[in-house]
Amino acid sequence: MNENLNTADGAARGHVDWASILAGAAIAAGASVVLTGFTAALGLGSISAEPGEGLGTFALILVGLFAFVSLVAVYGLGGYVAGRMRARHSASEDETEARDGVHGLTVWAIGMILGGMLAAGAISGGVRAAGSAATTAVEATGSAVGGALQGTGQL
Repeated sequence: MNENLNTADGAARGHVDWASILAGAAIAAGASVVLTGFTAALGLGSISAEPGEGLGTFALILVGLFAFVSLVAVYGLGGYVAGRMRARHSASEDETEARDGVHGLTVWAIGMILGGMLAAGAISGGVRAAGSAATTAVEATGSAVGGALQGTGQL
């Protein structure tokens, strides 16, 4: 199979158009930030610290469903943009649809990889902060016990 295809303007190009994939991923990331903020506002607005207040379990399920649907919609938008922005090749309609789909799938894969890296960074930061707090607590306890023992020796 030929590695390079001719576009509508006659220039030779590869099968994957990384500029359109990165544009789709950037649009998906931007829309994800907006919808994630909206989902967080819905979720935080549906709970309460007071007993018997808040919207309850059903509302939290709806918020979770909204989060899932918005994530699917965001990646769908990014995939659509990547498929539409990619350079057109002189290929059959089936092959064009398949390549558009692969571009959309690549947008999803980039989003999942970057989201996983962000989540791993947040989790490791939280674990590091918890470890630092535990170390500080142990050191403070040791200082307090040492001071108390020194005070008993002077009696």
